[in-house]
Amino acid sequence: MTNYASTYVPTFTFHNYKVYVNTACIKSLPDFDYVQIMVNPSEQKLTLHPCSEYEKNALRWCSATAKRSPRKIACRIFFAKVMALMNWNPGSRYKLFGNLIHSNKDAIFTFDLTIPEVCENPDNPDNRSIQAAASNGYTIFCLQTEPKNEIKEV
Repeated sequence: MTNYASTYVPTFTFHNYKVYVNTACIKSLPDFDYVQIMVNPSEQKLTLHPCSEYEKNALRWCSATAKRSPRKIACRIFFAKVMALMNWNPGSRYKLFGNLIHSNKDAIFTFDLTIPEVCENPDNPDNRSIQAAASNGYTIFCLQTEPKNEIKEV
């Protein structure tokens, strides 16, 4: 489900043992193809630091083509650690809405791990519900259909 907020606001998503950003992140930093992903467990914040490909723990966050598009990054251990830290269900999708912060010549994205948009079991459309997330005074709702009750004849 794509909505206005996730199209124009930077997002970071955890799903299916992968992490990825949206196009808004990539377009915000057109000069960088690599980032470092850092988590502060005490403040429960995730940050993306743009960097060169030669820096320690640098990850390519976009495609290596002229049209830079988001790239899904497989990272089972990192994924599992964040799931454990936040007590999240690994079968769900968690989308974080973030902010780009500029300071002198540096820029970083920050995402609050405590207020994700949650989609329970996104790979099973018959098991859906209403989800809500709050961020910066806004509440985002994801309305999903309930499963159909089937009557079986004996």
